[in-house]
Formats: sequence, C-alpha cells, structure tokens
Amino acid sequence: MWGRLRGSVIDWLSRGWIVRKQCRVLTLRAKVALALFLLIAAMMVARGVHPFLAITEPVGAQVLIVEGWIPERAYVEVADVYRHGGYAHLLVVVGVYDGDDLYDGSFYDDYLRSVVVKQGVPAESVRVVIAPVTRRDRTHHGARVARRFLVDSGQSLESVDVATLGAHARRTRLLYQQAFGDQTEVGIVALAEQTYDTQHWWRYSAGIRDVFSETLGYGYARFFFRPPDPPEDDAPFEIPERRNQGRLDPRA
Repeated sequence: MWGRLRGSVIDWLSRGWIVRKQCRVLTLRAKVALALFLLIAAMMVARGVHPFLAITEPVGAQVLIVEGWIPERAYVEVADVYRHGGYAHLLVVVGVYDGDDLYDGSFYDDYLRSVVVKQGVPAESVRVVIAPVTRRDRTHHGARVARRFLVDSGQSLESVDVATLGAHARRTRLLYQQAFGDQTEVGIVALAEQTYDTQHWWRYSAGIRDVFSETLGYGYARFFFRPPDPPEDDAPFEIPERRNQGRLDPRA
C-alpha cells in the first residue's frame, strides 16, 4: 500500500515539479588543472601584493614628511633616506591622544631629534608637529596637518616626499595626494619592515594581519573614502617649545 502511494506521489510531482536534466561536469583531469591554476594564481598574488603595497617612488622634493607612529628602529632608515635624498627639511607628524601627559610635545621633540641627529641629520632641519589623534581617517588627518604646517611655514607645495612603514605606503601616498591636492606631487618611501619576512609574509601572523588590513584599507581609501572639505584651519597642530629656542618657528 505504502509503495503504491509513494509511486503515486512521485508520479504527481514529476508531472509539474521535478524535471530530469542532463548536465556537463568537469573531468578529473580538468579539476586537477583548475586546482593547479588557482594555486599558481594564489601564489602569484601572494608574492606580488606586498611589493604592490610597499611602494617606493620618491619625487626628489625638498621636504621629507615622516609619519610619527613608525617604530624607533625605522628612524635610522629615515635618517639614511634624508641624507641620500638631498632634502632640506625633515617634518615629523606625531599624533597624541588627549590627556596623554607622558608623550607630550617636548618629549617627542627632544627624543626624535636625538634619534635622527645621531644619524647625521642636522638638528635645525628637523621639525616635529604634534596633532590630536582622530578616531578615524588618521592618515588623511595627519596629511592635512602636514599641509597646513607647510602653508604656515611659507614652504612650497610643489612636491613632498612621505616616509612610512612597509605596506602602509601605497595607502599613505593616496591619502596625502588627496589632502594636498593635484597641484602637489607626492612621493612615497616605504621603510623596511623588520617584524616579518616580506617575501614570505603569509608565514607570519604579523605579516598576515599587516597585508590583509592594508589591502582592505587601500581598497576603502581608493573606492569609498571621500575626503572632507572643511576650512583650511580645521587641522589643528602644535609646535613643541624647546626651552625658548626659536628654531622651531615654522618660518625658521
């Protein structure tokens, strides 16, 4: 009985609900070839993504801007870039959180100067600019702070070079270009990353975090970020005082 009922149900469904069709599927050989192709493509992307992000293309500007969040060891390379790049000024943009008394302007000024001066950078060429840290778009905000400082200093905005760490470079150049505008040629220097092997970044947790976050960040900056259009004075900064020495005057 149940068999006859089941057959009737299947017969009823087959009349308007179920249709038998033939389809083509990949052979085993084709599946293996496709898997090898995808593997090779993934390896090529993995090997090419970090060089794509960590771009170095300086434009020979007179001013070298440094993102101040880079680790201490990177300032040794910054000094080397400064010496060999023929720069006249070194501008370090440092973000400080409100209420952070430990890392105040004078501390950063004295400390960063001592680091780069020991590497052969003239002390009178170094400028340290303190800017409040924003919750989002910190790189773009730092770029606007640098631009405002240079404008107040009477410096030419024809070209600038920016130094940052590793895979952050391509996004940094894009955001600085947006902040400075098309009238300024923005170059970039990717400082060496020492926490992981950049040629095999996928073998290190730090490399995976860095590459994936910077890839997503660059995609956001390229396709979704729209720079705000506030007044020119909406990028506050401070110039640390060094015991009444006037050489940190923006126009000095």
